[in-house]
Amino acid sequence: MGRKKPLRYKRKPTGYSRIGCVQCKKAHVKCDEQSPVCKRCTRLDLPCTYKVPFIVENSSQQNTAGRPLDTAAVGAAVVQPMVTETDMGCNNGNDCSMIEESQRSTGQDLTTQNISNEFGTPLNLTVDDLVLVLPGDLDFMSSLDHTFDDFIFEQETFVPNYDLFDLQWKSHIVVDYLGSFNKFEPEVYPSIHLNDKSLLDFAWTLVKSTHFFFNFSMYPDETFMEVIDVLLTLGRIFPIIHSIVLYDCSMLMKEVYAKENMNEKIELWDKNVRIPVFKICLDVLSDRIDNSTSFAEYVSLTFAVVIIFAANVSDSSWRTHFHGCQQLLHKSSNLKHTARSYNHADRAALQLLDILVEWFQFSQFVAQISSNHGWDNLAWLESPDEQEVEQHMTSVLDNGIVLICGYSKGMKPIIHKLQLFLKNWKDKGVNLCGTNLVKYALQDKNPGVEGQIKSFGYELRAELQLLKRQNYKRSTLKDFMWDCTLKHSNTIHCLGLDLYLTVFFIGIKDHEVLTRMVEELLESVLCMPYHSTAGVYCHWEIYIGGLVSLILEDQRLYSCFVELLHQLLGNGMYVVEKSLDGLENIGQALDNGNLDNLVDPNQDFALI
Repeated sequence: MGRKKPLRYKRKPTGYSRIGCVQCKKAHVKCDEQSPVCKRCTRLDLPCTYKVPFIVENSSQQNTAGRPLDTAAVGAAVVQPMVTETDMGCNNGNDCSMIEESQRSTGQDLTTQNISNEFGTPLNLTVDDLVLVLPGDLDFMSSLDHTFDDFIFEQETFVPNYDLFDLQWKSHIVVDYLGSFNKFEPEVYPSIHLNDKSLLDFAWTLVKSTHFFFNFSMYPDETFMEVIDVLLTLGRIFPIIHSIVLYDCSMLMKEVYAKENMNEKIELWDKNVRIPVFKICLDVLSDRIDNSTSFAEYVSLTFAVVIIFAANVSDSSWRTHFHGCQQLLHKSSNLKHTARSYNHADRAALQLLDILVEWFQFSQFVAQISSNHGWDNLAWLESPDEQEVEQHMTSVLDNGIVLICGYSKGMKPIIHKLQLFLKNWKDKGVNLCGTNLVKYALQDKNPGVEGQIKSFGYELRAELQLLKRQNYKRSTLKDFMWDCTLKHSNTIHCLGLDLYLTVFFIGIKDHEVLTRMVEELLESVLCMPYHSTAGVYCHWEIYIGGLVSLILEDQRLYSCFVELLHQLLGNGMYVVEKSLDGLENIGQALDNGNLDNLVDPNQDFALI
């Protein structure tokens, strides 16, 4: 039975330019947002500069469909305007995936063109650079008397009861939680204090049960308990950890109730928890984001921003804030040398930073290969080949599996080579990111380009084959089904990347060979015991399986991958909507034989 598509919310349009230049904003005039210099600055001979803000679009409004707007977060940024095919002098009859070097100067990533010392000392960040709150929520926030002092609640000795109930989330979807919520949910009507023990116990129980609301879905139970210990250690000093737990909890509660059209419950959680706790987060960031020199505190702030971004990554403006996450991670890394080995908070922050770095490296890879505009900021916080001086179990399992993404450490240098290859070709004017690569693979190719791409595909595939032949080393996990999940997850990442290289780089078109590869990928996903939850981090590979099934015109296989994507969608991974829409659009373009429609120059989403 097909699942209902999640209800959507339309945003209220504002009459203001959010991405105009600094000079026009200071003058309180509308900017035409021309790049690199707007018309007003040209006329007045002013220096025209654009900031890269984190923009938090906050709204408690609902549309008639009844789903709460889930963009009350750093992930709901507004991106600088993208250059269209027309801007680059390309008509429908021209191939805009390959552009001349002379034309590329206007086609750069406008969200990052004004960043200075990008990978040295991070920019000075203030809340004005980071946050914009929509008028609806701003009015509500201004009426609140909550401050971050509300979380000074003896957190130094606070130990939550995170065993209120036990959710078998590993093979369920979020609507299955309603029974537990009806029994244990704290009473938030007419209001509830944000440091109420019952609310905090409920939120931390959900953290434990859902592995931080699916953000740590590949983590085995015993290893995730180490993550909880890390977060509680930091939360005893930095209350923003508890704030972000409550924020994510309120997002999940709204999501569950939206699926059941329980609008009264949504409003209670929105007004009594989400918006007040978000105000607290803003207060903390405003006070500390550019003032803190404490390594442990800055990692805690970075974690909060990353979690808020992850809750809203399906927003079309992911790019701006993903870059912001990168900046915060660099500042955290720059403070790493100040960590004291004898300090509990610093030790916990070192472990948490390892996790955040692994998350970012995995996410930027998926962003680069899935977005039509790619991701060019490829500086690694640490070399992927570098032997870690200190190995934390919270980041990498004892058998070498990177837990945040579910593949072996041996995959990292292969991914790094692919990223550099795509960036180098994009710098030459050949865009192979996103559906540009699909278009390239299905049309007549430039022989000079084709030979080099195919050669690289064979080279990287050979390295991948060596990695695939390495036997999976069993872990010491108590849950054998989770060990099997990790084994299959690692296999899925290898098979998905193998299929990607075989079809789109090497150009193998043998129907029997490709069908066998797609079936092997599908079988591995279905054999992963917890694929409906842990499969979140195999999203891109499932998408690739569906894409190749479309090219093969195999409806039998295609429908299986679509059902798998709907399972992920049922667990609140709304970016899956983008992949489902993308597959549908690609299918229509293939049916019509119009390859020009494969690449939408305005499409800028990543399957993170």
